[in-house]
Amino acid sequence: MTHPDFIAALRQKETLNADYAADLKEMVECYPYFVPARLLLVRNLQESHSIHYGASLKKASVYCSSRRWFYYYLHPDKMLSTEPYLRNKNAKSSGDYFDMINMIESEGGNTKQS
Repeated sequence: MTHPDFIAALRQKETLNADYAADLKEMVECYPYFVPARLLLVRNLQESHSIHYGASLKKASVYCSSRRWFYYYLHPDKMLSTEPYLRNKNAKSSGDYFDMINMIESEGGNTKQS
């Protein structure tokens, strides 16, 4: 698999076929922490209804930073909306450090930071 083929497979999931499976397995064996190759391999195994899909899915879920994103990557038809996750507008802070600082500054408080 060449670099342009890999980039095309990342951008367009429809370009994946059974021919890429061996190349992706080799890439994952050589570079085990290269997450995009591992995710493409799982997607390829899912579409080809491989018996190795379950084991590969378990390993890829460990390496993936967001399992929610990974689920919607594998099942795009189950995504409820294409809009990003919207926070509750009534909540004062989402728990994020920078949201807390902005909330304190907007209320006129001093954050005592230099």
